[in-house]
Amino acid sequence: MKTTVKFLTYLMMIFTLVITSTSCDGEDGANGIDGVEGPQGPAGQDGNANVIASPWFQSSSWVNSGSPSAYFDRSAPEVTQEIIDNGVVIAYTKLAGDSNYTRPLPATTLDRFFWNFFITEPENIRFTAFTLDGSNISPSSNNQFRYVIIPSSELLNRSSIDLNDYNAVKEFYKLKD
Repeated sequence: MKTTVKFLTYLMMIFTLVITSTSCDGEDGANGIDGVEGPQGPAGQDGNANVIASPWFQSSSWVNSGSPSAYFDRSAPEVTQEIIDNGVVIAYTKLAGDSNYTRPLPATTLDRFFWNFFITEPENIRFTAFTLDGSNISPSSNNQFRYVIIPSSELLNRSSIDLNDYNAVKEFYKLKD
């Protein structure tokens, strides 16, 4: 009985060795016919393609410069009625002489100025500057401004982002300076 078990064990090992060491090394045949196309998969999550960021821009045409308030209008064709009703427009400034610091608007500076922006109508953004003490203002034409438009479809994705933090917005929406 022991010899039979040994014999069968050796026989199985030889059989396994023969089967596994035999392979066919031939050329690949022609590709077969493609199968039927499958159904459309579910839509993927939207990226940030809908978020619009203006380039940094300056204004040399402030209206009312030399009075306690001044403003300039910026054409923004992306600011539609849909954006006004359901989206978000945020704006930032880099003031002349302090361009390393990006301020969210509205902003008050220590030198008595208040900076803001308004959507006056579709396709237009008004940037404003006021003096807090009523003295005359002449904003620098070297001040830089930028706006970011976030459609309502993107608002759900930003629950944890601080819109007042330009660097966080820039990183989250992968904006380029």
